[in-house]
Amino acid sequence: MTTDSKWNDAQRVAFVREAMIHTDHLYRVAFHLAREVDAVEDLVQDTFVRAIESYRIFDPPTNMRAWLTNPPIARWKARQHPQDVANPASACRAR
Repeated sequence: MTTDSKWNDAQRVAFVREAMIHTDHLYRVAFHLAREVDAVEDLVQDTFVRAIESYRIFDPPTNMRAWLTNPPIARWKARQHPQDVANPASACRAR
């Protein structure tokens, strides 16, 4: 293991520790969106998997809670309204 990979492992562990602080918040947001236990658990798990895979792009001055919360909201909206994602202009006209 190189010094760089040890540093990356340390950064990743620190990132995960900080991210886990927001688990309850993510569950509340996911439950507000999905309202079904299985969907909530899937949404939170998917959020953490994606966040951990992307920890290198997290900029520490950024609000971790917001950084973790925005992607699941966007994914949930995309699942619920796939036509809006495919053609945002038509979604605006329809409302």
